[in-house]
Amino acid sequence: MEHNKAPGLDGFSAEFYQCFWDVIKADLVQLFNQLHSEDLDIAR
Repeated sequence: MEHNKAPGLDGFSAEFYQCFWDVIKADLVQLFNQLHSEDLDIAR
């Protein structure tokens, strides 16, 4: 995958995640953990 190309509709490229991983890591891990445990209400 090219660094400056977004693979999906969110518009975030691989380069974005690589550059800002230290900033967004905790929030994304928490989000994925809540999704996995079915503890996240995505209907709102």
